[in-house]
Amino acid sequence: MSQMNKTNMAVLNLYIKLYAVALFLATVLVSPLNSTKMKLTGKITVSGLEEGISLGEESFLKVELNDVSLMDASAVMLGKDEQSLPVGTKLGPGSEGLNYTIVCEKPENLGPAYSVSAVLNVGWKPSGEEWIRKGDYFTDTVHDVDLSEDSDPIVADVVMVHYPK
Repeated sequence: MSQMNKTNMAVLNLYIKLYAVALFLATVLVSPLNSTKMKLTGKITVSGLEEGISLGEESFLKVELNDVSLMDASAVMLGKDEQSLPVGTKLGPGSEGLNYTIVCEKPENLGPAYSVSAVLNVGWKPSGEEWIRKGDYFTDTVHDVDLSEDSDPIVADVVMVHYPK
């Protein structure tokens, strides 16, 4: 190959790489401009406690907003709120409950079903496949969320139960 052809090929390769970088940057930078953020807030309470309790160990709360529109398929997580709860956090009667806030992208084409779920890991933080242990709290029912509401924030309260219940 002649020196001229090698130079032309190098220039062409450079242009292709620059075009790919420009296309990538345009996609990354323009997409957030077209997106709409939404905020979901709520209070989490615990059902089935006759007396209020105080967490004796640092605990971990995870709340997720999921698109549950597809039948026979895993839910698609749209956003989450994760919190470390200090020793002494109160649950049950006499407590104010736990507050959460999820800020995420609002789906452009709203599906028919969205829900919020929560897990409170008492004295530990999940890692790997393990997500719940005896003594934790979780949502055992569907807590529907209407994303078509024009309110900001959208409010969805959640009730957890003791595991195993």
